[in-house]
Amino acid sequence: PFCIANLGYGSGEHAPARRDPVAELAANHHVLLAHGAAAKLLHERDDEAEVGIVLNLTHVMAASESEADLAEARFVDGLLNRWYLDALHGRGYPEDMLRHYEERLPRSALELLHVDDLALISTPTEHLGVNYYSRAIARAEGADPNAPRSIPEPPAETLTDMGWEVYPEGLRELLLRLHADYAPARIYITENGAAYDDGPGVDGRIRDVRRQRFLQSHLAACLEALAQGAPLAGYFVWSLLDNFEWRHGYEKRFGLVWV
Repeated sequence: PFCIANLGYGSGEHAPARRDPVAELAANHHVLLAHGAAAKLLHERDDEAEVGIVLNLTHVMAASESEADLAEARFVDGLLNRWYLDALHGRGYPEDMLRHYEERLPRSALELLHVDDLALISTPTEHLGVNYYSRAIARAEGADPNAPRSIPEPPAETLTDMGWEVYPEGLRELLLRLHADYAPARIYITENGAAYDDGPGVDGRIRDVRRQRFLQSHLAACLEALAQGAPLAGYFVWSLLDNFEWRHGYEKRFGLVWV
């Protein structure tokens, strides 16, 4: 839902490349509503159907312990995580996020979020799919850079070709947070991987060491979360082949197999 609604209708980064916050909110709501309607129908047709949803989820950390950075982290977590997770688990949309939209959008935009839709959105499902790539470090504009326990900016060598920090600890913390706060019956890592442009050498072989290290560290994080009770039922790498990566085309190579 985040890629479709926020990146498609909010930032305009992906198709249909619109920058309309009202359309963004409407798309967000209606994607979740469509999921709930489909889940309900599938269960009605087959009482043994195993239905779930896939979310892009991010481990969010405040850049420091300053009040401003902590508030920004709360907001970013609401935007990326709680907006979807709360609604899908029967809690409705987060109150702080609704206040945020009420302060910035016309009243007609909030009227799209029909209360009656929330019961359908929260149709019970059998699993939760998680796409995880990195963490988010939330820093409020103008926050005190000298605040205690400030998180340093990641060094360049820890970034993938997408500019995303390699941070496997975030996957472990995210899985444990989902287990503690939302208790899904099963969790699948539906996407986890990295873009590295390591092509064939003179001998035709690709020494894909950075990708190997990425996968090894993230699988280790999964094992740590499992040991602490997270109901992780499966792990899928993104992706088997280098794929057409949205507006990047084939420039960003996520594949286990080079194309």
